Amino acid sequence: NIPAIGRLAQLRVNLMRLRELVALKPDDRYILVNAAAFQLEAVERGRVELRHRVIVGKTERQTPTVRATIRALNFFPYWRVPESVATLDLIPRLVNEPEYLQQEKIRVLTGSYNGPEIDSSSIDWRQADGKKLRFRQDPGPQNALGFVRIDMPNSEGVYMHDTPMRHLFNQRWRAFSAGCVRVQDVFTLVEWIAKYETGWDQPGRTQDILAAGQAIDMNL
Repeated sequence: NIPAIGRLAQLRVNLMRLRELVALKPDDRYILVNAAAFQLEAVERGRVELRHRVIVGKTERQTPTVRATIRALNFFPYWRVPESVATLDLIPRLVNEPEYLQQEKIRVLTGSYNGPEIDSSSIDWRQADGKKLRFRQDPGPQNALGFVRIDMPNSEGVYMHDTPMRHLFNQRWRAFSAGCVRVQDVFTLVEWIAKYETGWDQPGRTQDILAAGQAIDMNL
């Protein structure tokens, strides 16, 4: 009972998706995120080698269609809170919970994400302007990106990453993010991404990095 105009819209959307997939060569190595299915596949030479559950964007902040190249792996990353998240989520929360910044180790900065730090207790959050302030969360177990960020530069500013809220992967409906993609068992995926890099031919390298506890930006 779908009207013809609705079916036509579906065909147009999926024709675009099919054209993008057909452009892939048989020997390509890529990751395909199916946001609607809350699933990720790692493919090499036409064979699905890994399949992971993912968390994607909320209904009102959907994960966009993106095609990008993975350039780096960022271990123990800072989270630079996007302006939209700061304006829509963080600042409204701080009106009633100003202590949230200290709990989550989030710093308030001016000008840029590397700008001077401000004493958050001096800010009236009811009047705060999310376009003038910048928020940066320190690395650690509380970090919204978890322990690793998969860097894939694109115009939408989205990427894949770990998460401290791993219990959400048990949900059937997994649209909880602000647009980026959180990956279950992300370190298995990280090792698949890096397996042809020097020193990554043996499994367990990520565990060595995590045990060392030092921030590393690994360019691929």
